[in-house]
Amino acid sequence: MASGSENVQEKEHTNPGTIIIDLENESLGSKSGSNSRDPSPSTAGKQTLVEQSDEQKEEPRSMANDGANVVMSNTDVLDSGQRQIASPSDSGPNMEGKRAPVEQHTEQGEEQPSTTNEEVHHSRNHSSSSSSSSEDTKTPVEKLDQALEKLQVNDDVQNFIGLQNLTLILNSNEELQKDPQVIARCWAAVPSKFLDFLLSAADDESDRTITRDCMIALAVAVIHRFASRLPESSRNDEKFAGRVGGLLTALKIDSFPETQHVILRTLVLLGSTSQGSSALLEADGWFTVPKLAAEHETALEVIEHVYAVAAAEAGDISISLPKLHETMSVLTDVFLKTANPTSLFESLNKLVEFVPDESPEHAIWLSPVTQLLLQSTTNTRCADRSRLTHAVVLLSASLIRTFPAESSSLLFSSQLAVPFGNTSKPVSWLFVQHRLVDIRSSIPSLPEKLNGPEYKVVSERLAECYVIISAFTGFFMGGATNDKENDYSEVLPFTRDLTDILLKTLSDACSVTVDYLCERYAAGPNQMRRDPFTKAQLRMLAMWLPKDDGTKLRDGPVSILDVTFGLYGEQEDTRMPILMITEQATSHPSGVDKFHRNGGWVVLFHELESIIELPSPSQQTHSNGVLILDILRKVATHDIEAGNAHEHWMDVVRLACKLDTEGSAEGLDLKYQMAALAAEFYELFLQSGKERRPGTLKQLLKVVSRLLTKRGRVGETTVGELEEAMENLRLLKGNSG
Repeated sequence: MASGSENVQEKEHTNPGTIIIDLENESLGSKSGSNSRDPSPSTAGKQTLVEQSDEQKEEPRSMANDGANVVMSNTDVLDSGQRQIASPSDSGPNMEGKRAPVEQHTEQGEEQPSTTNEEVHHSRNHSSSSSSSSEDTKTPVEKLDQALEKLQVNDDVQNFIGLQNLTLILNSNEELQKDPQVIARCWAAVPSKFLDFLLSAADDESDRTITRDCMIALAVAVIHRFASRLPESSRNDEKFAGRVGGLLTALKIDSFPETQHVILRTLVLLGSTSQGSSALLEADGWFTVPKLAAEHETALEVIEHVYAVAAAEAGDISISLPKLHETMSVLTDVFLKTANPTSLFESLNKLVEFVPDESPEHAIWLSPVTQLLLQSTTNTRCADRSRLTHAVVLLSASLIRTFPAESSSLLFSSQLAVPFGNTSKPVSWLFVQHRLVDIRSSIPSLPEKLNGPEYKVVSERLAECYVIISAFTGFFMGGATNDKENDYSEVLPFTRDLTDILLKTLSDACSVTVDYLCERYAAGPNQMRRDPFTKAQLRMLAMWLPKDDGTKLRDGPVSILDVTFGLYGEQEDTRMPILMITEQATSHPSGVDKFHRNGGWVVLFHELESIIELPSPSQQTHSNGVLILDILRKVATHDIEAGNAHEHWMDVVRLACKLDTEGSAEGLDLKYQMAALAAEFYELFLQSGKERRPGTLKQLLKVVSRLLTKRGRVGETTVGELEEAMENLRLLKGNSG
């Protein structure tokens, strides 16, 4: 059996009075003859836009509580996803309420002649034939003008006929469809009140008639038709936004899933505009959208577009933040009942971007979502495991970035155990172990995919795996409070055997990561400089390498020093992990040698100069400065032990002699630490047999004295270190005579 437009043509002669709404193809159609006469509306009873054909009248079916007869025909067309609205019946539609219908009048005192059924039938056929002949001679533009005229009449029946004719004309004429001025003119002619009138059929939840559903379907199809053809600037207006409430009410009706789908597609278009987004978020029926997300993935698109526009318009979504959290909670509740939460994870990953760093007590969805993420580790019911895994990794990393402490605790210390082989394992252990195995198995083959289509997807997933492992390592290390080295039983719900397995896998993952970085850097560092994947790798190595006590990774930091210094300074957020790796590397003599070969002293001294000049460095910048001072101290100490003295030590002393006492507490703290290091370096310089520089010593003493006058703004430990340095400098000055 034919479908779509072919069905419309098939039924054209058998049912001339039927109007077809093709939701599947988002079109409206009309059968010939449906507009051959103007109906005579009546004000009694329920509004019914239905005409029964002669064949249909033989077996009428009551569809309304008030006795109005509504008959559906062409069931084969209905089965293909199309819905019919019949035109007004012989006795006239019942037009209750909304707007006053056009009245039919006769001359006063004029007697109406009686007419036999045969005469009526003959008259109808003659009228229909004459009208059809007249219509055939009109151009598409003339037909369009005629349809638009009917839309200007304050009569629901005429509006209805004009609307269905309008869509039929546009459907059948490609030239008119593609003319933006014609489309804009047609949309301007469609009465908003009539669209609201059709959509208001959804207000009566007890009404289960086909007429109601068809009225809604007509309004939805028309709004979607114009929303999809008009430019975004034209969609961003009150006429579209004002229909949002009615569309959301109609969305609650589950009689026809096809209608719900078209409504959601319409809301995607409207939610992509500022007025539409605001209207949706302010509407009482907003939560109907997330409640349908498990059945219609388009609902997720609506939510994503609405909040993306809201965030872009306002700069943040603080005003609508409570509704965002509630929306995410509703989504989570809906998907908890499904076997495949992939779509939920993908959508939440986008929505989390709009959640500011805040106290997580508002995120009541966080706990159930993390539980669902953990359970998905062993989900075998999902057909597309690869897509599910990708979604799990990306959302987990996003949650860690947004709610670091809470997400880490929920993901890494769950007491839930799940079956695994012949035994059971903690789901947190499986979650972390899977991420490590993914890194260990995927990284070695990644260079082969570098220029292929797979690289972007695989590297994105692996980058987020590194984020998760970095967080796990921080949680792992930060939670240990006992004195036993590498005993983390207080914070991890794992047995010693499982912990050992995890640590070995972690060490293996770090090892292949070091090898990858060296290989990739040797092939050409340019692509690595701004690569988020490289940043994630460096952060993970910085977290774990200092803690790994195995021989396998002992030289890991040293082996990638040329990589780290080659990338240093490109991005501010890579400096801290590079400095952490460098500090670990310079704990070994081979690391110090490689540090000098790569010009490490010059690189870090210039960085220190730029930090010291900042009156109010950020907390991160302050931490970087402290790390640089520690590294320079370690390198100088090693050089002294090796019998090597360097003139560049005095660069630090000369820089300290220029310090002032201004700036924030963080800036002053860093100046204290630098002055103390300068005092150490001056003493080392003299111990190495170098010539005394009394002018430099005198200036350094003045700076230290001035700094100590600000001791109230600096921590006691730092003050004590500088006071000790002051005493040493005074001794050196006294000894110099």
